[in-house]
Amino acid sequence: MPISSGYDYDDGGRVVARSPEETTAWVAQVMAQKVGVEGVEQHSARSIRVSRSDYPPYVAGIISTQNVTAEDVAEALTIDPTIDIVINVPAQGTWRGPAIMAARAAGVAFGGMGDLQSCIRREDARGYVKPEFGFIERGLRQHDRVSGITREADRLFVIHRGGLVDIRVVALYEYELTAEHLREARDRYGQFDLVLISNPNGKPTQGARDVAVQLGVELHMFGSLLGRLNSP
Repeated sequence: MPISSGYDYDDGGRVVARSPEETTAWVAQVMAQKVGVEGVEQHSARSIRVSRSDYPPYVAGIISTQNVTAEDVAEALTIDPTIDIVINVPAQGTWRGPAIMAARAAGVAFGGMGDLQSCIRREDARGYVKPEFGFIERGLRQHDRVSGITREADRLFVIHRGGLVDIRVVALYEYELTAEHLREARDRYGQFDLVLISNPNGKPTQGARDVAVQLGVELHMFGSLLGRLNSP
């Protein structure tokens, strides 16, 4: 049977969770096959060192959990203080706000498998920010109505506006935003007021529009979000 990012299968086809060391070894194998990578070594039980053709090596801390906590980040950095980026393997995993704060406080990047691969082409892996998130945060910081931003999770932004109520925004990078995307976001992130369709070419289906009404949330592209921030 196929091997997944965080699980294996026993002889009966049952899913068996991998150990942290096995997950790290799996990530090393995946990265060794990428263009621009000259070699990958397992730096510790929870980290790998990626040697690149064009830039100096970088070290990645490996986590595999559904919800990344500050304690997860601290443990990875304790095991290997030379880490440049901490990544969470499961595609459906979520970085919670305290974990993001912990990574930023330590001066390291954070993300998932796609971000780990994107660092191959970036000289400064520690300074890496997912382009989608960098664009959103920069645009919000430059808005004269925004007094601050709290990152409660990887895709959940609480926007503070001087004199107006806070707005809780979930950013979903989808080409076709569906009703299921909205329901999954509610399950994962809890209450929010507004959905930002962060894919510039994205659009909602009619089903998504209907579910948005049911959930009491607004759907916006980035430009209309900026305009919305001026309203109560």
